[in-house]
Amino acid sequence: MADDGLLLNFELGDAPLASQVKFKGGRWRDRVRAQKTVNKDHQVAAPTADDEADRPTKRPRTDDDVPGRRFKVPKANSANDKPPSYAMKTGQISSGLFTSNPAAVSAFDDHRAEETEPAQPSNAPLTDEAENFLALGLSRRVAQHLATKLDMKAPTAIQKSTIPLLIKEDHDAFLQAETGSGKTLAYLLPIIHRIMALSLNEDGTSKDIQMHRNSGLFAIILAPTRELCKQIALVAEKVLRCTPWLVCTTVIGGESKKSEKARIRKGVNILIATPGRLTDHLDNTKVLDVGTVRWLVLDEGDRMMEMGFEDDIRTIIGKTREVPLLKQNSEGVVLDGLLPTRRITVLCSATMKMNVQKLGEISLEDAAHITASKSELDNDSETGNDAAFSAPAQLKQQCIITPAKLRLVTLISLLKSTFARRGTVFKAIIFISCADSVDYHFSLLKSTAAPEIPAPTPDTPDTPP
Repeated sequence: MADDGLLLNFELGDAPLASQVKFKGGRWRDRVRAQKTVNKDHQVAAPTADDEADRPTKRPRTDDDVPGRRFKVPKANSANDKPPSYAMKTGQISSGLFTSNPAAVSAFDDHRAEETEPAQPSNAPLTDEAENFLALGLSRRVAQHLATKLDMKAPTAIQKSTIPLLIKEDHDAFLQAETGSGKTLAYLLPIIHRIMALSLNEDGTSKDIQMHRNSGLFAIILAPTRELCKQIALVAEKVLRCTPWLVCTTVIGGESKKSEKARIRKGVNILIATPGRLTDHLDNTKVLDVGTVRWLVLDEGDRMMEMGFEDDIRTIIGKTREVPLLKQNSEGVVLDGLLPTRRITVLCSATMKMNVQKLGEISLEDAAHITASKSELDNDSETGNDAAFSAPAQLKQQCIITPAKLRLVTLISLLKSTFARRGTVFKAIIFISCADSVDYHFSLLKSTAAPEIPAPTPDTPDTPP
């Protein structure tokens, strides 16, 4: 081979040559794992002490050496500590977001905690308001709930006459009282009291038996309209807050029958219904068991007869009476003794008309006639006329006589002055003669914002010429 002048210089060093290994076959994950293992074995060794000695020494860093360089400020031990002086001189401070956070100060730390009244024991003395209801025969728990939670001061006249009778006796009753006199609580409180007695003693302690929504249906309350049913249900729910294990529900027209059946299937103790929808459920809903029903209340009986519910009421009374009365529920709890031994019917009406007397003949048996004022009843019986309607004594009435052209202004002024009072919540119902007037007043009163008055323009004079 001829010499062509090419000079080659190879420096292999003392270290042995590392052969490159390439894996073939098998799974790719196994090949990658094996390749990594080989690469770790052939890594370059760490620099030795001799190599470090050949490297020149570093120049020490000073604060003013490099402009614009930021330095970390030592973390302060407390919120009152300040950064070091060198950092304040140079202004080279790292972010204070992480180093110099002040302690959070709350304005509520200076105020003392409000002193709360200690919870009174269950045997604490009752208030004067609670004593008024306790004297009627109601339990201590219900009386205290009415006085403290519902802010009731004293029972009304119809409640004083009705509650003791329905608690102690098992007779039918006819309640004759004006609208707004408290008839709803007059029949609700005895029903709730006697159902509570199944699981609570007179002093409020619990018995071994615990009633719940599946313990049975004990009371059915009929009302002529959906609105009245909802109103009765609202009052019952407020009273039942002292007994959360008891449940009431509504069965009214216009609602979904599927959801009503689901609520009945879950269990209900007090059922509030309209006559037409209850008749439908008695015919088609098998889970509605009336064997444990002890009370049937007909509220606003005169209106139900005027609205044509006589046939439905006959059907309801007939279907409930043909089912034998159970002495114990499905759980084996004995109901006789604390609950009535027979089905009790309570008829409520504001007037004593012929249709109400007919309804009483259909539903009542050996009933007690209860009125709010016996003196007025005696006067009406001497004259031989039907009982005249009169407003209850606790109802405040006012009359304003105004010309027709000032009627709207007077109405708006009255509403504005009434709703302007602070600390109270008001609701108003306005009765108007025709539908067109209702639409006009609704469009006028639905917007509470004052109308904007356009500002006068230079072209338009402020006063008419």
